[in-house]
Amino acid sequence: MSSRFCKSCGAEIPVGTLSNCPKCGAVLTHMNRHPLLAAILSLIIPGLGQSYNGNALKGIGIFLGIPILWILSLWMYSGGDDLFFDVSFIGIFLLWVLGVYDAYRDAGRMNRGEIPEKKHQMLLFGGVAVILVVVFAVLFALFILYAFASVYGVPQGPNDKTAEMQLQYNGSVSAHYGTGDCFLRKNITGPTVIRFANVSCHMSYASFSKNDTQPGELQVDLVRDGRLVKSLSTDTGGVYFRNIDEFLQRVSHEPGLVQETPVTFRVLTDGEWSGSIDDKYGSQSERGSGPATLTLTQPVPPVEACVRNLKNSPSVPITIEMYAGNVLLKRSDAKGADGQNCLKIQQLKL
Repeated sequence: MSSRFCKSCGAEIPVGTLSNCPKCGAVLTHMNRHPLLAAILSLIIPGLGQSYNGNALKGIGIFLGIPILWILSLWMYSGGDDLFFDVSFIGIFLLWVLGVYDAYRDAGRMNRGEIPEKKHQMLLFGGVAVILVVVFAVLFALFILYAFASVYGVPQGPNDKTAEMQLQYNGSVSAHYGTGDCFLRKNITGPTVIRFANVSCHMSYASFSKNDTQPGELQVDLVRDGRLVKSLSTDTGGVYFRNIDEFLQRVSHEPGLVQETPVTFRVLTDGEWSGSIDDKYGSQSERGSGPATLTLTQPVPPVEACVRNLKNSPSVPITIEMYAGNVLLKRSDAKGADGQNCLKIQQLKL
């Protein structure tokens, strides 16, 4: 059996009860709610119809859910996730429509005494809504500034004016450098010099790779105050400098940070392979066929090399040997299905 509720004490009253509440004696009257008005209010401002019905918390939840989905959709779209962007907009539409229906239904149920009556909470909803609008306006402004910085390269901090990167290669190079929020991506022709003082973005990382198939080594030297502090090179891949600002600060105060003895990795395999050498502040990648020697001239421990056989030779064993000068430091064999093999050393004991 359906029930209704006393407006004065909230007691549940079965249908068919006399016009007075058997618990408190109050006359059983009902507030006259307008379902159509509740629906229109929710259609204009999500959650406002719920507050008209006395459910401010439910209304605030609906009001809060829509801009959250909207901001998430913009964020995922900026990261290239078109599917989430489409799904989130469908979610926004469904939440809005369900809010309209919920406001219409609850107003009617209150009129019929099926659910407890509540006073209007429009002022509470309005106050919270104003606060939320201000908060989301600030978040949206920050998002626009973030997007602007990513596209147009807004300066993020001072660079070391004595530092520069010298590219030693006679050909076209793809360059990408800056920070996560502010970066520059361009094709440049070497040999050339990138002076930090002329870069609008803060130089936190830099990556370079060949755009052509010209023979010759791509070498990038990081120079500070006229002194070479780090050099990376590759014949067939790319080079990557990480945490440049931290490295430049440390190298000026820690003379022994960069090891003078180069680290050499010998790749022993009969198949085609790709791999990389990484240290704390840089990486260089290569690919080739058959045995090869890879050298990191100015390592900063820890140092790691990873090499794997390519798809056309997955079952060919691969061995890596790590040398410091002529001293064998470590050796590793791999016979897995993918031929993956990695060697890592935390400290160089020369």
